[in-house]
Amino acid sequence: MAERWNALWHETQLIQIGKPKLTLSIGVLDSIVHSIFPSLYFALSQHQPEISIKVITSHSPELYEEVERRNVDVAFTLLERTHPNVIVEKCYTEPMVVIRPSITTPNSTSLIDPTELDSSYELYVRWNPSFEVWHDRWWVSGSPGQARIDTVQLIWALLKKAEHWSIVPLSVAKLALNSRGDLSISYLTDPPPERTCYKIRHKTPKARTLEALKVFDHYLDILLEKEFGSRKRNNI
Repeated sequence: MAERWNALWHETQLIQIGKPKLTLSIGVLDSIVHSIFPSLYFALSQHQPEISIKVITSHSPELYEEVERRNVDVAFTLLERTHPNVIVEKCYTEPMVVIRPSITTPNSTSLIDPTELDSSYELYVRWNPSFEVWHDRWWVSGSPGQARIDTVQLIWALLKKAEHWSIVPLSVAKLALNSRGDLSISYLTDPPPERTCYKIRHKTPKARTLEALKVFDHYLDILLEKEFGSRKRNNI
């Protein structure tokens, strides 16, 4: 009997070894890493059978090139571009909000007018050209005291004084509130354009990634429903 069980165990191992392994390379932006991606990655990492995941961080133009070359299977980008071999889907849109230290009422939300914000205490991130146009209607970029930064992590490192503030996507602000208890979110009376995130992939993905891409889309749809409500993603 013991020999029979050993034989069955070895047969099972051989079957598992013979199965093609699910693999997926995902391209992300720094701001996506610090918003919806942790939850998506966790869901993918718990999936059975296991998926071998490779995460590549880069800028939007480079991610299009990597998908075009099929070095990246799927990616999140903030640019909507036309590429002959790339499928672009609108993934989600979200408002831009003010986040700042809150000593008296942490984890609160409020409404604020842009004129109430002192640009000399701003931690400025140039999210996209449309945001920059809106921003320059209210404040002079590069004013004394203003810090210009290019990563979300730097915002949390520098957001210390009560006067400091930064404008970030809502999903980024929510993640910050979950990790820090001394912040508050304010919606703007005259907000900048909402930020749109796109999902891109090659028109003819590698055969070995097809199953993993289906799994990816499954968990992504669940996450988008939870975070942003029911928003149908459309091919562009």
